[in-house]
Amino acid sequence: MDLKMTANNVDTMDYNARLLSRTIGLGTVTVYDDWLKNAMNPLYFGDQVTYKQIKLTFLIKNTDDNSALTDISNLVSAMRKCTIKFGDMDYLYDCTLQEVGEPTKSILDGRFKLDVTLKAAYAYLSTVSRTYTVTFDGDKDKSISVNIQGNLPVPIIVQAKILDAGTDQNLKFNVPEDADTSINGWLKNCFIMRPLYKNSTLTVDSEKCTVFQNGENDYARFWGDFVTLKPGSNTVPVGLEALGYTTVQLQITISYKPRFI
Repeated sequence: MDLKMTANNVDTMDYNARLLSRTIGLGTVTVYDDWLKNAMNPLYFGDQVTYKQIKLTFLIKNTDDNSALTDISNLVSAMRKCTIKFGDMDYLYDCTLQEVGEPTKSILDGRFKLDVTLKAAYAYLSTVSRTYTVTFDGDKDKSISVNIQGNLPVPIIVQAKILDAGTDQNLKFNVPEDADTSINGWLKNCFIMRPLYKNSTLTVDSEKCTVFQNGENDYARFWGDFVTLKPGSNTVPVGLEALGYTTVQLQITISYKPRFI
């Protein structure tokens, strides 16, 4: 099988480097637990996943050794920090360079074999999005069901805009009922936007940790934390701090990149 690979959307063949083989390892999962004396069950404290290794072997082929070594230099430089994708797979990997072996020269001029090891925190897929319409009519607290693909928690991008309302609204996202939303409170994995303006689009990007309304930085009106959701089904509270006697209709789009160990 002829393996194809891109690094930062550039085909490795542009560096005259043909991918001969690849090995994609799994991240090692370390579980922190303890089974105390006389306890019925062990205690689970959490876990940690290490980087996965991606081992690659290339054949660099050019007209002479000088040109081939230049190709090797350019290839290694491109892979110092890169996003890679293989032609026969949907997964993408954000990688950093871990190790480069010594180039092995062939009996023919301009040909070298090169072993490269990259490390990546996880594999991921292209962005998945779903849009919800939420209507508040007499009840200022609703919820939406968000199903997250993959097997690792993911930071999400929340885009929200008011479709119908008389005034600006203070938007609550993933805020539990018992949360202290006062100025002295602490919101974890949820936020309140004070306010979400009419005729405005709010974008809260939990991967980049940015908050924009209509393309302008609006972090000053953001209260809380950037949101990460677990794999599988998530019931996400969506609400308003006040409703009054009006009807409010919101459009919310959740976007994320499914992650895999």
